[in-house]
Amino acid sequence: VGRRIESDREIEAETGLAGQAVLRNMRPDIILLDGKMPVMDGATFLKCLRSSGSRIPVIVISGEWAEDDALACGAQAVLPKPFDLDVLWQTITALLNERNTTT
Repeated sequence: VGRRIESDREIEAETGLAGQAVLRNMRPDIILLDGKMPVMDGATFLKCLRSSGSRIPVIVISGEWAEDDALACGAQAVLPKPFDLDVLWQTITALLNERNTTT
């Protein structure tokens, strides 16, 4: 099940390091981030993202990453695994609407 926001383009990176490479070439509207990834975990990726000055909204989806820790690293929202797709969609919509009203 997928929903189209404003584009039908989705980019996936298997590791945090691959995610950094993707961000060198494009600026996504939002990032869905797993906490546990090979090579570079979600926390390290998110800290690097925020230290670079990026304000791209990030939703952490993890069964192991504590919500307080993810928010402290710079996430805007945290969804525990397993998650409800409707809740994910509502969270994406809310964050994109918030970003569009503050820019």
